[in-house]
Amino acid sequence: MKELVARKNSERLEGNHSEIADVRQIFGDSVRALGYRLTNKKTGKKTQVVVRGPELYVLCNKVWISYAFANILMNSIRAISDKKRSSSGPDNITFVGTDQGRKVQIDISDTGGGIPIGRGSIQKISDIWEQGRTSKDDGTGFGLVFVRDAIQTINNGTVDVLQNDPNLTLRINLPKFPDGEQERYESELKKAKKNN
Repeated sequence: MKELVARKNSERLEGNHSEIADVRQIFGDSVRALGYRLTNKKTGKKTQVVVRGPELYVLCNKVWISYAFANILMNSIRAISDKKRSSSGPDNITFVGTDQGRKVQIDISDTGGGIPIGRGSIQKISDIWEQGRTSKDDGTGFGLVFVRDAIQTINNGTVDVLQNDPNLTLRINLPKFPDGEQERYESELKKAKKNN
């Protein structure tokens, strides 16, 4: 059984496996999977996660998108936990999704204070996308590289830092469907909406 699950997961990680999925749902599943980490062990304060926007269906590699969201969430949770400001302010992670016609736009923000430029090997914001660059003492420098590859290489989207100061906002743009796949997208979208 373990071999079957491992083979199925391996097949789903391949870049050519795509399925119709609501990215809000994928994000929500990632939040639920990491829910136990949303409470700060030092202060007992719980980080609130806010999800705004309509259903946003895309034809994507759902596994890679979920791993990218989980990494972004883990970074946000850690930044919020490590922030050096007063604990009286809100601890929030916000997902705002919008339909942009042939693509969806997702802004993920947190109140963790942004990526500390000048700390570790991060000298400018673009360094976060380079393998091995990190602002954390125990970081590997692979997390955001993985996010970039999951969004851009596997799912033909883009990911950029929209804002870093005072807090971080990442903007992700995903096409609703790859070139030549509009008919498949529309067919699978009808099925997905019928099943919900």
